[in-house]
Amino acid sequence: MFESFTNKLNAPVRNIGTPDRILRLVIASLLFIYAYVYGSWLSTAIGLFVLYEALAGWCALYQLIGKNSCPIPPPSDDEQPKNEP
Repeated sequence: MFESFTNKLNAPVRNIGTPDRILRLVIASLLFIYAYVYGSWLSTAIGLFVLYEALAGWCALYQLIGKNSCPIPPPSDDEQPKNEP
């Protein structure tokens, strides 16, 4: 049920591998520390976006340039569950 809901919304396909995700978590943490020390809202906003990318496993820039560092291949159309009445 949940899979068909996310497929209907065209959820982004993961394109970030584990090492990239860990690096983004570290970068987000450093941005949050910087934002706390210097009171920077811009660093907070960028940190939240980087944290989202790390948790979701999806990068907008990677998608734009066609890069994929995730070892799991994206599902093909044949593997998608079909909702038939």
